[in-house]
Amino acid sequence: MQKKERKQRVRKTPPLLPRLVILFFLLMVLLFMNIDMCSRILNYGSYEKTTATIVAKKTDGFLLLIPMAALSYQYEGTEYKEDKFFILPHLFGISNEAGQQITIYVNKTSPNYCLIQQPFYKNVVNWILLLLLGVWIHNIIKLHKKKKEATHESQMERMEK
Repeated sequence: MQKKERKQRVRKTPPLLPRLVILFFLLMVLLFMNIDMCSRILNYGSYEKTTATIVAKKTDGFLLLIPMAALSYQYEGTEYKEDKFFILPHLFGISNEAGQQITIYVNKTSPNYCLIQQPFYKNVVNWILLLLLGVWIHNIIKLHKKKKEATHESQMERMEK
């Protein structure tokens, strides 16, 4: 009889693992959406800032669904052309209309490769993800405190007996 009463008094806190998985998922989405920026930061000395002109608005060659843009830029006196997928830049307020000037980062060792500058703060999805991350981190901290309190209470009950 006492065991049942004791079990009813002790409330179980929700498990921590699902919350950590969701936190990890949100971090991965944020990283994926800003992969070009992360790549540029990690290889800071390898890229040089310049401007490019969008020559043509295109779609991918297979499904004709994915927006692309043909870029033209000059680096150290040589003109380069590159086709870039244009899925995420729209979220950052960058247009792929022909004639548009955009800021890019050219790889110094391989100038035929460039990254489009995507300002982190202009993407609304980034702010939503950051807000969700903050809420989840707060929930995880709160859950940890509840577990700590429950453990402390159960230890105190054991000492009293």
